Amino acid sequence: MPQIGQIKKNDKIILYGFGGGLTHCGQLIKWPYES
Repeated sequence: MPQIGQIKKNDKIILYGFGGGLTHCGQLIKWPYES
């Protein structure tokens, strides 16, 4: 499970560790797995 607030610069995605996150554009996304 990703750490809360972890930033993947290569994907420009902020991970929140709840099975989803925000893209650099602020869009809600869902990960291919459930936390």
